[in-house]
Amino acid sequence: SIAILSIVFLGCTGNVVSFTIFSRPHMRTSSVNVLLSFLSFVDFSLLLLASLTFAIPGLVSDEGTYRKLMAYVLNYVYPVNLTMQTCSIWTMVMITTERWFAVCRPLQVRIWCTPRKSRMAILIIFASSILYNFVRFFEYSMGYDESGNLTYERRLRDMDEYPVYHIGYFTVSYLITHF
Repeated sequence: SIAILSIVFLGCTGNVVSFTIFSRPHMRTSSVNVLLSFLSFVDFSLLLLASLTFAIPGLVSDEGTYRKLMAYVLNYVYPVNLTMQTCSIWTMVMITTERWFAVCRPLQVRIWCTPRKSRMAILIIFASSILYNFVRFFEYSMGYDESGNLTYERRLRDMDEYPVYHIGYFTVSYLITHF
């Protein structure tokens, strides 16, 4: 967990530097810089949320505290983490598309690749990511164990109760949208 947090710290530092550079006024005039600025923000968020989801729980030694922490993480942090992951993937697709236009269609790049269109693409990516991952908020629920301690319970992630969700959304849809 300490090694993961060290890597997260380095990644967050790099993303803060990148965001600072790409969001300067003279840099925002390029469509690719608008996309790179958003990617820096999303990756920064993804790293922070992933550390809350995967690294921090590993540092907790008390079982009761661990279950309570995981109840909150799985209900509130994990779905937002997956939303940021989806944003990151599709922002990379947009950057790749923008670069393809710049290389393969240099005469049309000024028409198709503008900062305004990049902002619109970011808005569409962000909204689509929220809509796609909204159901993730219902995968787990908070409950109490027999001792009265707060814990988490599988809901939609339960393969026996929701096989269509597990196969259709969780597996097939995820493979299609996240390559």
